[in-house]
Amino acid sequence: MLVLIRSAGQQSLLKQITKVGQLIGLGITGFAVDKIGYRWTMLISLAFMAPIIAMQFLAPNLNVMIGAQLLIGIPLGPFTTLSNVSRRLT
Repeated sequence: MLVLIRSAGQQSLLKQITKVGQLIGLGITGFAVDKIGYRWTMLISLAFMAPIIAMQFLAPNLNVMIGAQLLIGIPLGPFTTLSNVSRRLT
């Protein structure tokens, strides 16, 4: 199904809710790296990406799309944090 976004407010909401998810993911990243390590944190984040992308693709309405955008931000948080750490380690 196709979710049509008509207003600028809806488009802005979809972009900004992803950033909220990234902030949540950034908070979780520090604890996850301490507990399970860099590699497992990245692998778990990658594993969570596929079903959430499918959820975005198959969203039947705008509310599901907003929820999917929030959820996709959470695994994106470790990517933004840990990529900088690995660059400094090498």
